[in-house]
Amino acid sequence: MHPQIPGVGYEMKGQAPEAPLLANLMRDRQDEIASAWAEQIRRLPDSRYATYAQDEVLAWVSHGVAAAIETLSTGSYQPAEAYLREISLTRLQMGFDISEVTEALLLFKEAALPVIEQARQDGSLEYAAASAVLDRYLRFVVSRFGHLYAQAMEKELRESEERFRTL
Repeated sequence: MHPQIPGVGYEMKGQAPEAPLLANLMRDRQDEIASAWAEQIRRLPDSRYATYAQDEVLAWVSHGVAAAIETLSTGSYQPAEAYLREISLTRLQMGFDISEVTEALLLFKEAALPVIEQARQDGSLEYAAASAVLDRYLRFVVSRFGHLYAQAMEKELRESEERFRTL
């Protein structure tokens, strides 16, 4: 039986990748990863992210890094799910396009790879395996975000229709 996310008719296929060594490495370098991720996101061409201060974007992505670390530590998608629920609604309300947020989410791996590469050189982590774990994690994140964003947009449209009907 596959775990189901509470309150949603969405069934997760299998467990999240459990990679405690990678999670611990990322935890040790969490601020570095978050800073790199925020910087990369703000440099996205024609993106709304560039209009926000570095500190604000850093605060947003810090939650994402923490969710990734917790997910990879426990093998449970629940921390990622909570983060994605939060950003799907807030980014929609802020006027972000789904493609902007998806691209920003995918940049997480690019932000984490230098840390993984350094660990590979130190002999403490296998690069290909760590990269595969991040790919698997990001497949869930991107597909789940798309689903949640669509739900939030649908809800917003229904509420807008209701307001229009009451006029």
